[in-house]
Amino acid sequence: MNTSVWLRAARCAVVALLASLPVFADLSGARTAMDTLRAEQAAALEAQIQNDQTGFATHQTAAQAALREACALFKAAGASDSGDAGVLRDYAEALQYSGDLDLSAGLLAKAAQLTPEDAEAWLSYGRVLAALGDSKAADAAQALRRVVELAPDMPTGAAAYAILARLYDRQGLYALARECAEKAIAIDPANQAARLAMAAADIRSGRVREAGDTLDALGPLSPELAQKIPSILADSLRGMARSRHTFADTADNHLAYAKILFRIGRMQEALLAAERAAELKEDNYVAHNLVGSLSRQLGRSERARQAFERSLELNPNQPRTREALQALAGDL
Repeated sequence: MNTSVWLRAARCAVVALLASLPVFADLSGARTAMDTLRAEQAAALEAQIQNDQTGFATHQTAAQAALREACALFKAAGASDSGDAGVLRDYAEALQYSGDLDLSAGLLAKAAQLTPEDAEAWLSYGRVLAALGDSKAADAAQALRRVVELAPDMPTGAAAYAILARLYDRQGLYALARECAEKAIAIDPANQAARLAMAAADIRSGRVREAGDTLDALGPLSPELAQKIPSILADSLRGMARSRHTFADTADNHLAYAKILFRIGRMQEALLAAERAAELKEDNYVAHNLVGSLSRQLGRSERARQAFERSLELNPNQPRTREALQALAGDL
């Protein structure tokens, strides 16, 4: 083959190769939309904490608009075929917001393989696998164990341990779940998911007062974690019943138990527990307040009035209780 023929063949091969490669559009717009999405989600959370329902709805609407824009731009750019781990992770995050966890997991698997020493990449992958349920539990555990290998003493490692705690709890591996929660808290005491996992382990063991203290100290929660609390606590209470664990008949235990029941919407049972707490420790104004609040929600206005009045007798410096009592006057 002469040189000119060879060059023409080589050029044709290069052209064919380039034609077969995906063409990536400019991703700056998609990433800008993702920045907007994150900012609007954070603003929505702050509005929710402040009980600003109008602000919450406004920011949620803006977040959804940014999400639609980001997903459309990532798709148009062929981002799922990218060899850039950052692009894959950004697109995967958008897909998680839109509820497409399967495709998100596929992108994050590719991102983790592209950056095998990046603990954050493995954490994102493990988190999505865990959210996909029991069918992916083994793969999730493997990815999360990779995280703790790479970042054993970092908040990233603590986050992995917290997810493992929930994963093992769902599988009935309660000792492992508690161990992972303890490790997460030892690394990062502020990790709310780990503390929630520890509260769940305590409830399952009948240590309701300790669990109540942990739950009370959680502070404002992310919408995602707040959404999970009822099912996690309900599972733990069922586990306590199945294992026949009980707690001592003390005011503190019954008050903590009442608050846990309240968190999962079991109002009638919560009221019975709160009544028992007030009976065992008659000067506990907090118990009387809880009795009042639960009674009002159950439509027992007269009982609520009695409880709030007794609470104010014990501690007059309670503006919110006084407001509740005044509001109750309209119900009677």
